[in-house]
Amino acid sequence: MPKAQSDARRRLVAFLSAMLLFAIGWYGLWRLSIEYPPHWATVIPYSQLAESPRLALDKALEAMVDKSGRVGSGSQAVLAKFLTIDGKAVTLVAAEAQFYDRSIEPHDVWTKRGKDLLLVSSVDERMSTMGRLAEAHSAGCAIAHEPDTTQALGEASIAPCRGIYGSRFGVSNLARLSVIVDSNPGSENQPCWVKFGISLSENGYQDCVRTALASSLESLFRQLADGRHVTNAIVFPAVATGAGGLSKAAFYKELVENALVSGIGHGGLPSMTLYLQVDRYDRPEAWLETRVAIAGAVTAAVSKWETSDHQIPSSEWLSLTGVALAGGVILLAYASGVGRILIAAGLGNGVGATPLLLVAWLAAAVGIASTFKAFVSLLPTSYGPYVQIAAGAVAATLAGPLTRAADNIKDSLKESPDSSEGDPHATPA
Repeated sequence: MPKAQSDARRRLVAFLSAMLLFAIGWYGLWRLSIEYPPHWATVIPYSQLAESPRLALDKALEAMVDKSGRVGSGSQAVLAKFLTIDGKAVTLVAAEAQFYDRSIEPHDVWTKRGKDLLLVSSVDERMSTMGRLAEAHSAGCAIAHEPDTTQALGEASIAPCRGIYGSRFGVSNLARLSVIVDSNPGSENQPCWVKFGISLSENGYQDCVRTALASSLESLFRQLADGRHVTNAIVFPAVATGAGGLSKAAFYKELVENALVSGIGHGGLPSMTLYLQVDRYDRPEAWLETRVAIAGAVTAAVSKWETSDHQIPSSEWLSLTGVALAGGVILLAYASGVGRILIAAGLGNGVGATPLLLVAWLAAAVGIASTFKAFVSLLPTSYGPYVQIAAGAVAATLAGPLTRAADNIKDSLKESPDSSEGDPHATPA
């Protein structure tokens, strides 16, 4: 083959290989943006206010109050966003709503929330509703009580919502949490004792309700993570704070700080909005309790998720990303007819000769980058993913010289005469 044709072929192979490496490098950077975001959790109003996150949340919630001193009809406040390890986002929003057996008010707001909403309600272990809110949920989703149906305390079940809530308000499923202790005098102590080992004496009732809430929330998020129920948003009233008598602080701590953080940590939850439903008819002191409880729980959850040990550890693909980007630059320089010094330092005369040489060079470069990582791991300071990418880029430029140096050492060892030849004092074999 004429030299001109051979050179043109090498440049074409080098160009195509550079495009492949740039694609690998781009994919690595894309994964980096997902798996190593600047912030895993963010308090949304804090970016606009020169306050602490806790005060920023409190002010955002207080802004929902209208001139009458009550929570405005249909008002809402975007509170925080949590990123999962697979790049999905869970957004927390406080939203005012009123639930009736034939409507969700304000009607014009809740008909525009979208579809595939999951509404959360509460029942006792006999699956009977206790309280006006739970009764409205069951009626709105056309779910009739079946006397012979039971659900263990601390469990959750998800049923299709086929009533007016489903047809006009986009509620596709109703989740029912068994958090209320059966009030039957003959058995009121039995469910708490059998399930949790809690007696109802003294503060046992509150301990039982809170334990049942934590257990049922875990069950709910576990069911949502398996993907069987399509959900774009969850509407969460403060269940167990009415008939259950649980405080708002205890409820939001269990929901946001504990269950939600644990749920997104285990992975599998879809990107969604979690609406914390608040009531326009709350008395001022009740709204103050709700506001303080939400702000405190969200602040704690953001801090917990931002600092918890859920981040993906360093991986070989970080080094490969650096190798691919630097290698793409080297090969593109060769294909363009410039940067021959870089080519000589990186790949030598074999560039573009065969794809196997490219694979061998990539393997050598990744191996060198792994060696760098081993040295870095000995240092007392940990380094971020961008340092690993930079190490991969450096390894790509050093792979050629280091490989040739290793070959030269091998050749010199082969060419060295045996030091024992001609030595009269050498020990015979």
